[in-house]
Amino acid sequence: MKQRYFNLICIVVALLSGILTFMLKYHVLDKEKNLKKIYSEIKQNKREMHGLQTDWAALTNPENLRLQADQTKAQPIRAKQIIQSNQLQEKPVPVPGRRPNFEGNE
Repeated sequence: MKQRYFNLICIVVALLSGILTFMLKYHVLDKEKNLKKIYSEIKQNKREMHGLQTDWAALTNPENLRLQADQTKAQPIRAKQIIQSNQLQEKPVPVPGRRPNFEGNE
């Protein structure tokens, strides 16, 4: 009789371990799939960053900046053009859906 219970327990343990192994396998496969997706997103982001770095290098190239300044007739900033934020005049912020009142009173 003891042998029967022992055999039954061994069969149940074997079935449970098989089920758990099966579940673990598909859990790991799902995690691997997610990991591959993340790696592909990282590669894509690195490609985009490389392109942006190339664009930035071209835009900040001193020779290109000189050419752009010559084309737009840009002048260097003078010290009197820089002011403090408290020197700015307050302007009313437009409210969406409301026509601006140009006469100064609401």
